[in-house]
Amino acid sequence: MTVEGYVEAKYVYRRNNIYYYCRWIPADIKPYYSKQKIVHTLKTKSHKRALVMAKSINAKIEDYWLGIRLKNYDIETSISIDYSEKHDTPTLLECLEHYLKIKGKNKPKSFENTPKRVVRYFIDNAKNRPISSYTSKDAINFRDMLVSRDLSHASVKRLLATLKAIVNFSIKELSLDIKNHFSGIYLSKDSKVSKRPSIANELINKIQLECKAIDDDISWMLGLISDSGMRLAEAAGLKLSDINLDDEIPHIKLIPHKHRTLKTLSSQRLIPLVGTSLWAAKQAVKNSTTEFLFPRYTDSNSCRSSSASASANKLLKAIIGDEYVIHCFRHSLRDRLRNNNTPTEMIDQIGGWSMQTVGQTYGEGFNLENLHKQMKLIEIRNAD
Repeated sequence: MTVEGYVEAKYVYRRNNIYYYCRWIPADIKPYYSKQKIVHTLKTKSHKRALVMAKSINAKIEDYWLGIRLKNYDIETSISIDYSEKHDTPTLLECLEHYLKIKGKNKPKSFENTPKRVVRYFIDNAKNRPISSYTSKDAINFRDMLVSRDLSHASVKRLLATLKAIVNFSIKELSLDIKNHFSGIYLSKDSKVSKRPSIANELINKIQLECKAIDDDISWMLGLISDSGMRLAEAAGLKLSDINLDDEIPHIKLIPHKHRTLKTLSSQRLIPLVGTSLWAAKQAVKNSTTEFLFPRYTDSNSCRSSSASASANKLLKAIIGDEYVIHCFRHSLRDRLRNNNTPTEMIDQIGGWSMQTVGQTYGEGFNLENLHKQMKLIEIRNAD
């Protein structure tokens, strides 16, 4: 039954069709407030949405009050608590081990990098404990720590998603009846967002001339990416068999390998070789001593793309300064194709970007000849 102005939901009421959160402050917490109760507008007319918002607010308030109460308890902090006796669940490190053992099967060694890094970051702050002992407060503190490190919005989001996935995997695999407190962590959209700039054509020309002058494996990798827009890991993990220089249209057949997977299904594609990318491919093929295009960074077990990225970015920085990184070539490729009126669907196919519509998944896509014609239009003629 509904009382005037109220709905049948704890801590929620409605006034003038707008829902509010309202909760009286407990006696032991009152000294920390100047008011008797907390009232907060939920700015919605939707009953369902109001309940969801109120639940989230209430959880944060409960965590805050718990922190106050714990501070007031006289606990002998020198006594270490044995969490394993109180929580019959695996520790976070055990969850990580289980996650990598199952999910990492048949994946390159690099697959382990992000999960290991995010768990290391977390236990540096919250210690390695049974996952049921962690609270929303631990998750929120971790989020705040990542943001304080001045990481980009995308990096923070990726790390939080990885941690959530590790815990979720063990919860499902072991049928644990516990909550994953790393799910639904709020991350403000106002957090720092870094947008990669495009590299202007005159700067690309300068880079390509310098690559041809240096003529080593790092310059070949940089040159290969400059006119193809490939992701660095895609280029670094190429095998000689992926390169087709004797074909009527020289091209790369980009496919996944055991030592280097691809980011998405759309990443598997044919890439016409033009301009400096063609020169770089020829040089790398001619000088390789193994089955891999860049043997310094790739072998049958792994592709050390992080090391390759550091070397390539160091060279890029030496040529045109600190403003740009390797990934900026992908932004440039899209702009170069866009400015030549290339159809969006063809741009996505050339760059290996995910399909935007169901219709794009129909048929075989643009053939190599048409892709090559479009790539020739954006080829940069190197001139001093």
